[in-house]
Amino acid sequence: MLQGATTWIEPKFDPVRLLQLVERNSISWTFLVPTQIYRLLSQLQNKKTRTESIRTIVYGAAPILKSQIELAIDCFGPVFLQLYGQSECPNFVTMLSKDDHSNEALLTSCGQACPTADVRIANAGGEELAIGEVGELQVRSSYTMQEYYTETELTEAAFDGDWLRTGDVEYQNESGHIFIVDRTKDLIISGGMNVYSKEVEEVLVSHPNIHAAAVIGVPDADWGEAVHAFIVVDEAPDPADVKTYCDSKLGKYKTPKSFCAIESLPTTPYGKIDKKALRVLFGEKHQTKNSTGMTI
Repeated sequence: MLQGATTWIEPKFDPVRLLQLVERNSISWTFLVPTQIYRLLSQLQNKKTRTESIRTIVYGAAPILKSQIELAIDCFGPVFLQLYGQSECPNFVTMLSKDDHSNEALLTSCGQACPTADVRIANAGGEELAIGEVGELQVRSSYTMQEYYTETELTEAAFDGDWLRTGDVEYQNESGHIFIVDRTKDLIISGGMNVYSKEVEEVLVSHPNIHAAAVIGVPDADWGEAVHAFIVVDEAPDPADVKTYCDSKLGKYKTPKSFCAIESLPTTPYGKIDKKALRVLFGEKHQTKNSTGMTI
């Protein structure tokens, strides 16, 4: 801004409008959430637009599908930079650099700790875990929040000493790159086994007939919780075929026990998949089935 940058601020996200602005005004930098990237890619499949002016696309706020970031890099070039953070520690916890995006093995990572933040992976007892072990990401920084206003109990629960609990289930590799596995609140425990929703969703969207997917845990008399999948498709696939596909890549206990075909996945104002809304939808619709047995 000090160098005299021009900023375009739009009232809402519109992929067609954004591409027009880029082409007409040689826009070089933008921030997008994954859902917006997906919609841009869909739009670019139908129309050729000049986007070579873009030098940096920063993204974050939610995990991105590996298949989609690969497609985005093919489309826009090596311009992507991911930032991971949360309101309690704004924006800068980890960063996946542009160079990191050239390494296929790192495309599912949210990056390494920023210079201004310390991170660790800890178990429920607050003990730091070894490289490769899955636990909760905790962060310590000069700009973590002080408290939730007037919410003493919530504030105490949010901290382990001076470490902020992020609520994200993650692991770290030898190079210090962090990999998000799931949100603790989205973890599904089925038959005593942990099922990470992100892993199931990645497999579902790799199916040729499924465009988008989100899974939740739902009450089940036998399993305690069962994996239920919401999928976005053009034509509802055979549930038996989808289950066989998932079994081959996940194992039976992770494979969704039921499916719901919907037109689009609900999102929050920040572009994240709204799983609260999906849980409400399941409560309203789970008893209605079509002739194929797929919940609708």
